[in-house]
Amino acid sequence: MPANTREGFRSETLARFALSAFGPVSAVEVPDDHGIDLVCATSRRNGQRLHVGGGYLVQVKSNDAKDVPYRGPHVREWLENLGSPLFVCCVDKASTEIRLYSTWSISRVLLNVAAYDKASPETFRLVMDQDVTGKEPEPDAIPLGKPVVKFAVTQLHDSKLVDNFRLCIEEWVRMDSENLLNRRSKLAIAHGFTEWETNKPPSVFNRWYRPYFYSAKTAVDARRIISECAVLIALMGEAEEKGVLASYVNKFCDLKGECAEWTRGRLGI
Repeated sequence: MPANTREGFRSETLARFALSAFGPVSAVEVPDDHGIDLVCATSRRNGQRLHVGGGYLVQVKSNDAKDVPYRGPHVREWLENLGSPLFVCCVDKASTEIRLYSTWSISRVLLNVAAYDKASPETFRLVMDQDVTGKEPEPDAIPLGKPVVKFAVTQLHDSKLVDNFRLCIEEWVRMDSENLLNRRSKLAIAHGFTEWETNKPPSVFNRWYRPYFYSAKTAVDARRIISECAVLIALMGEAEEKGVLASYVNKFCDLKGECAEWTRGRLGI
C-alpha cells in the first residue's frame, strides 16, 4: 500500500481518539470516504448518562498541509447540502498536537454565488492560518484563520482543559449550524467571527461579523420569509402589529400557492 496513505490513516486514528474526549466520534470507512473523515458530536456527562449535543463533520489532514481543496463539477452542491458544520483537523503525530479549524467562511462564498447567480465554482480551497477579514473570499482561497482549539493529546487528562475545549467547539458548532439553517431557508446572511483567540470560547469576544448578500433574487426569498413570519406574529393577536404586517405583505409579497388563502385569512387581507 502507499506509505503516504497509511500515514493519513494514522493521522485520522489520532484525530478520532483526540476528538472522542469531547463526545462520540465515528470514522467514515475508506470505501465511503467522500471528503469527510469523521462524524462527531459533543456531549456532556450527567451522572451515569451522557447527553449528546450538536453534530459536526471533520476532514483530517497531516500537520504539513496548508490548505484543503475540494474539486469537481458538483462541489458547490455537495457543500450546500452538508447537514452539519464542517471542520478541518490538522494532526502532528510527532507531538500529538491537534488543531481544529472552523470553515464558517464557506457560507459567505456559497451565499455570494447564489445571490448573484454566478457560475458554480469547481474548486473550493480552504486555507488554514490565513486571516479571516471583512473582504469577501474567493472560492479558491477561503481563509480559515487560526485554530479554534489547539492541544496535545497528553493534555486530555486534565478535565478542566477538556471542558474548555469542549465549550469552544460547542460554540463554533452552534454558530455555524445557524448558518446552515439560514442558507436552507434562503436567508442570505452569514454569522461568524473575524477575530478570536485559540482555546477561548468565541462568545467572550462578542465581535460578530454579519455579511449580508442582497440582490433581486434574495429580496424575493426575504419577502417569502417575512410573509411566513408575519403569520406567526399575527397569530398572537396584536391588532396594531397585525395591521402593519398585513399591509406590507399585501403590497410587497407574492402570495401564491396552496398556503396563500390561509395566510391571507390569518392576516386579514
